Amino acid sequence: MSILFGYESALTIYRWMRCPDRYPLSYVDVCTMQSAKAALEGTRWASWDPLVKPAQLIVGPSSDIRRSALSCGHAWGSRRAIWPARSLGNDAFVCDAPWVFLQMAQHIAGPDLVFAGCELLSSYALCTQGVLQRPKLASRHETRGFLAGCTGYRSVNKAISALGYTLENARSPMEIALALCLTLPPRMGGFGLPKPELNQAIELSQRGRAIIGLDVLTPDLYWPKHHLAGEYDSDEHHLLESDIARDSRRRLALEASGIDVISITNEQMRSPHDMDAIAGELAHRMRYRMRYVGAEGEKRRGELQRRLREIACHPELLA
Repeated sequence: MSILFGYESALTIYRWMRCPDRYPLSYVDVCTMQSAKAALEGTRWASWDPLVKPAQLIVGPSSDIRRSALSCGHAWGSRRAIWPARSLGNDAFVCDAPWVFLQMAQHIAGPDLVFAGCELLSSYALCTQGVLQRPKLASRHETRGFLAGCTGYRSVNKAISALGYTLENARSPMEIALALCLTLPPRMGGFGLPKPELNQAIELSQRGRAIIGLDVLTPDLYWPKHHLAGEYDSDEHHLLESDIARDSRRRLALEASGIDVISITNEQMRSPHDMDAIAGELAHRMRYRMRYVGAEGEKRRGELQRRLREIACHPELLA
């Protein structure tokens, strides 16, 4: 018998998965998955600290879904038994990222769901030292195709709607928070700016290459139509003079290549006033007219910014 991780447990596993290529994608029959009550007993997953207990497992429609201290089950398979999953070894599997997104749409909504989607489409994994880069788990195109084949399943329309607000290729949770603050619609508390490309490689001009000694750079946020980049400068990356010098060279190289650069610091992200100013400057440079939102809109913006920073620092709050 096998076990299949889903929902918040699958999202947690993917946050810490450094090399997705080591975990081959296959198709599993959920009707063969072990009942939830004793599934984790005696396995290494029972003592894996990042996995919040009880673990969320996918089981067949006739399986035991009763909750125990270690796990609880979610029944799938009444209409479709075969689903995509990655093998973790030793008869353990984790639902494929697009399927996890559909599952999360049953538990969370709004900006929380969009953030979870951005995580699943990101190119980073968590580690004890912070974050490290890794290949993406899935693309928006692949996720959209998967959801299109799930017509009739609970929350699929909510997942499709949330997917439209997601961004791919984020390299840190705070990048996701920044991008969503700027681009989510005002009704959600965002500024409603056009969506940028995240970590898109830009070929530098000859002057830019001379400044930094590289052929390409990847700014955190980039609006190619407007030749405008946003660079997130976290406090942790500015403890050494060498880091400050490196970021200065990056900015000069981009500007020498005809790209305007706006830097956003962690301290500015904690200030609603500063975020208003940054969004206003970005909108001005894009010649984009932001909607007036009034006092209620300003309140929603502050609440969204606090929530996104909170999730970025403590992703387990999405569970």
